[in-house]
Amino acid sequence: MLKGFPLAATFYKRPSDRPMGDLDIAVPAGDFDRALAALQGIGLVRSAQDPATRMGVNDHAVAVRDPNGMSSVDLHYHVLSTSLWQGADDGFWERAIALPLT
Repeated sequence: MLKGFPLAATFYKRPSDRPMGDLDIAVPAGDFDRALAALQGIGLVRSAQDPATRMGVNDHAVAVRDPNGMSSVDLHYHVLSTSLWQGADDGFWERAIALPLT
């Protein structure tokens, strides 16, 4: 997980003090299709996307949302929107830490 939720769960005295509009999840490139299928399997749908947008070339994430608009997840293929080249995320994955959800 990226940005809001891990910060709220780790560094804020009260997680509710960290505003969030969506949940950001990064997955290694090889796991992206399986992760997207899992999110779709629980009922989330892809948000509209410009047909010219291609993952890993000029985009870094796919947005999926609850059909009722109550929640949204950005599933990241690349961690940073400005670093889309092969290997750009290697340092992030080497330093990734587990975030306990209990």
